[in-house]
Amino acid sequence: MEKKSDAGIRRKKRYNHVSISVKIKTESGWEEVKALDWNEDGFNFFINRELADKTQTFRKSVKPFDAEVRWGYKNDDQNVILELILNGLLFEQIKNRQADREMSRLVLEISRQQSRILEKMRLLETLGYEVDDDKLLEMIAKYRAENPLFRYGVRVESAEWKHIVTETLKISSVVMDLDNVGRALSGFNKPADDARD
Repeated sequence: MEKKSDAGIRRKKRYNHVSISVKIKTESGWEEVKALDWNEDGFNFFINRELADKTQTFRKSVKPFDAEVRWGYKNDDQNVILELILNGLLFEQIKNRQADREMSRLVLEISRQQSRILEKMRLLETLGYEVDDDKLLEMIAKYRAENPLFRYGVRVESAEWKHIVTETLKISSVVMDLDNVGRALSGFNKPADDARD
């Protein structure tokens, strides 16, 4: 299976504030999955089976759309899972603190690189997060229990998907506005999001 090496989808800002429920066509019918890290160019998702075909068909309502599988991995490599957890912790730290723009860019840059576990742990400690081995093992076990076995990233060139993204952003903009107001009132900004542009 191709590893997560293609950066095409990741050049534009991706959204995580809400997931988008879509259905993927399988041999037995339609199975619901959650579109994560999405933008108008594509998304990624978890599923309990390996996908054999490079082209997959999805739908949100009636009209289907095709997507090209660009990367995928089996969710059983402890180091891969640990890096995903460390990436999440890094973003959490810069969102919950008034991290400067340079630190935000550093976090964004290192989070996109694989096999940088020690550097990510050191960076977390620099940001004031105490890295505890037992806690990390707990988080790995929890991640495995909560997430299906395979994760894939797809690229979509479809007017239907673009429409879904546009409508989701319109509907969820209220949530984003409230979040921004809350952060402004509490004195926190969102440098990590700014740094992704």
